[in-house]
Amino acid sequence: MEKSNYKAAIKITFYLLNIIVLILLLLPALAVNINIWWLDNLINLQLQISVLALAVIVINFVISFVYSKRYKVVLSALYCWLVAINIIPLYFNESLATSIGDKATSFTVAQLNLSYNNPNLTQLLPILGDRHFDLLVLQEVSDEQHINIKQLAKHYPYSFGLNAQEATPSGLAMFSRNPITEKHIHDLGYKSGQLLEAIIQMPHSTSPIQVFALHPSSPRSEILWQRRNETFSILAEKASVSPFINKIMIGDFNSSPWSSAFKNLQQNSQLKNSANGFGYLPSWSYSAKPLFSILTSAYIDHSLISPSFNVLNKYSQLIQGSDHRLVITELIVNN
Repeated sequence: MEKSNYKAAIKITFYLLNIIVLILLLLPALAVNINIWWLDNLINLQLQISVLALAVIVINFVISFVYSKRYKVVLSALYCWLVAINIIPLYFNESLATSIGDKATSFTVAQLNLSYNNPNLTQLLPILGDRHFDLLVLQEVSDEQHINIKQLAKHYPYSFGLNAQEATPSGLAMFSRNPITEKHIHDLGYKSGQLLEAIIQMPHSTSPIQVFALHPSSPRSEILWQRRNETFSILAEKASVSPFINKIMIGDFNSSPWSSAFKNLQQNSQLKNSANGFGYLPSWSYSAKPLFSILTSAYIDHSLISPSFNVLNKYSQLIQGSDHRLVITELIVNN
């Protein structure tokens, strides 16, 4: 009797696992709005869910051949199709690239969640001061790090977020090799609810670049999830009504491309994801061990850009002392 109950429990558990995997794969595939904060967070983990789905697929195939459960093959095929719908589009760029004019200029943007307690800041300065970076956007810059961070001034003549009046709002700082002609701090009235807006004037160009930098709180509770989404809504409105042709929205979004909030932000701001066509780009990982880092990773650091830009390349590199990677985006902008 106990053995029978044990088998029944295993069977029920496996059925529940199939249902959970199916739901988590279906939601981003259907592009539905998710209004449950913890479910939206789960959907961000599509890589992990896909790995779990592949494990379930293997088990389903074994069951189908050993016990002649042919419907398991159909279910496995459905899983494969849903994984493909959710993951493969990251490797294709469906947006039409703007034609590159004769006077087009390269513009390389680097972004990094530094970590408030990074002990390797002094050693990182040469990396962050790379001469190829036209714009560097940092998150999680603490007040204690100001002295070291200001040393980047020898690489970048212009900065935003470091003086006493600005005081790294929401831990944000911006460094530019080109003049920052306008600066605005938008305070949304809650913690991590500050946005940096800068206008950067490119040399020999009549079209400046408008940059929005953000780092909303991690949505680890319903109220923080709502605030992150509210930040997205306000930012989308600001970008959509902006008269500037060249726009960049950059930062640690604490959201993945599969989140309905992120999809709404991209659609309502009328911006495109600079990562389109470059695949799965994990920018954060809970583990530093290579074997586990990909399985504990999340794709949450982004830069959304206006259609006036073309993307030449996008890549990342490990940074000591931070659980985030340095993300570099090489752009071309028409003057």
